[in-house]
Amino acid sequence: MIEFWGRKGGITLITDGDSPLSRALGIKLGDPVPVSTLQDHLFVNQDTRWPDQPKVPWISAPAPEQVNVYYSDRDESHPLVIGANQGEGRYLYFAPLFDDVSGQGYSRFPSLPQMLINELHASPIIRRIGADVYFDPGYRQAISIEVLARMWRRSGSGPCMRPPGIFTTSMRTIMSAS
Repeated sequence: MIEFWGRKGGITLITDGDSPLSRALGIKLGDPVPVSTLQDHLFVNQDTRWPDQPKVPWISAPAPEQVNVYYSDRDESHPLVIGANQGEGRYLYFAPLFDDVSGQGYSRFPSLPQMLINELHASPIIRRIGADVYFDPGYRQAISIEVLARMWRRSGSGPCMRPPGIFTTSMRTIMSAS
């Protein structure tokens, strides 16, 4: 499959854990270590905490300079999620199991949608200007509301129907000025 991938136009691949496929991609894993806090390389001021501190493998090869590192262990700087080109294709690889907690992909790696856009050049199938968005500030404590408002505006999200008191007048001003 890897030979076909490199010669015939490539495929897009997302995979996790140790497997014959990951080894064929040249990925080697280090011995599992406990991880409590991740360094998110897309949102560098955002801490992702794993309260259960699971022991997970880390990526010992390829070297971080040869790939895009999306998440690493904050304490040891071991890469945990990488993306790269392989021949004509692209892959996104998770050393730990992708999401053994919720099964939905958001409990371990909250910036997954942005990884898909950056690495795999994925884009939403549909886009709706009038979509409602719920925002829980507890997940973005390290990012200022002004920065979030600019990100939302760039992605097409704007002020929406919301319970009273969630945004102040200054927030409305920020959103409309972005």
